[in-house]
Amino acid sequence: MIESGIGATAFPQTKILVVDDSPEILAATTRLLESAGFKVLGAAGAVPGLAMVRGETPDIVLLAATLSDGGGRAVCAEIKDDPATADCLVILTSNCKPGSGDLAEGLESGADGYIIRPLPDRELLARINAFARIKRAEEALNESELKFKAVFDASADAIGVSRAGILLYMNQAYVRLFGYADLAELVGRPILELHAPEAHPALRDYTDRRLKGEAVSSRHESIGLRKDGSRFDAEMNISTYSYRGEAFTCVSIRDITERKEANRVLQEARDFYLQVLKDTPALIWRAGIDAKCDWFNSAWLEFTGRTMEEESGEGWTEGVHRDDLDRCVRTYLGAFHARGRFEMEYRLRNAAGEYRWILDIGRPMTGMQGDFRGYIGYCFDITERREFQKRLESQLEELKRWQAVTLGRESRILELKGEVNALLEASKQKVRYETATTPAGNET
Repeated sequence: MIESGIGATAFPQTKILVVDDSPEILAATTRLLESAGFKVLGAAGAVPGLAMVRGETPDIVLLAATLSDGGGRAVCAEIKDDPATADCLVILTSNCKPGSGDLAEGLESGADGYIIRPLPDRELLARINAFARIKRAEEALNESELKFKAVFDASADAIGVSRAGILLYMNQAYVRLFGYADLAELVGRPILELHAPEAHPALRDYTDRRLKGEAVSSRHESIGLRKDGSRFDAEMNISTYSYRGEAFTCVSIRDITERKEANRVLQEARDFYLQVLKDTPALIWRAGIDAKCDWFNSAWLEFTGRTMEEESGEGWTEGVHRDDLDRCVRTYLGAFHARGRFEMEYRLRNAAGEYRWILDIGRPMTGMQGDFRGYIGYCFDITERREFQKRLESQLEELKRWQAVTLGRESRILELKGEVNALLEASKQKVRYETATTPAGNET
């Protein structure tokens, strides 16, 4: 009879197989477990029980230690020896208290537990629930392990775990990266064997500091050494953890040889162009995304007679003529906020304390992805040009004045010629001068 107060189990999805050749015990146990919400199967003997284990793969098997058609311990051993059923939890049951030898044999056969009957229903269910929790915990652990293994094995990065500097396990990407054939070739190898000798001191120092708990970056660069002796630039991301009092290290490694080479080429190109800009006779400045200048070439510094530190930020404005400063700053900031080009002229003090007229041409800079990186400006001393233009304008004004004077004189001469011709005509003489009204050839 089922005791009052027995509620549904927290694991109704658990499938339990009861194997017992006593019809009364089989029926009573099945009713009890079904009332608690378990999915229950029954088998009356060792042979049908073993067949049902293989066909149904239950989570838990309640297996009578003594069966008329075979020993329960033998059935348990078969279940545990078969990889397809080895994960089943097998609980041997007995209607009499076994001796220590029998108990030991039962556990040695692979049994996960032993239940002595008769047992109150509530206690039996509590024990079954305990085994169900163990089964679910094992399944969750296995599922988590499978997911971790899938991610671990599929990772494009080489991942390895070591203890005391010795490799314990790694993924296939790790094996490929270092040029080995399989995992077996790497398991048990010292980590240092996979790094070039010249990288050992830095790697030892880094590892020791991590193990001591010092605050160091999780990222470390080294020189990897492949099986064939070839080398590569390695970037390692390292984490350490403790398990049962032992320290383990997990490392993910990437071959960054191509990236470092690309950076080297890019740096060389940058240095080359900066050297060109540095040595060009034009005065060149650069500003960051904060609109503050952070670099000036040699020509600028030589022109102003000031240092990079003095000119950086807004220091360059100290050399701008006070009458030009507001206009200069407004023009620059207006273009900066609009991300547009600008050209402006202003006076800038040189190393001798003389103000020289400067033509400043500013252009926004963008990165390789099209993102705004600041401004670069090219400046030219246009003092002589402005002075020449001023002299030219003065000469043009003088020319205009003399032209006006000359035109005035020509008009008076024509008037005098006209008066002479009029007098000649009045005295009945031929006209002498050609005027606007006198035909050519009538002069005498």
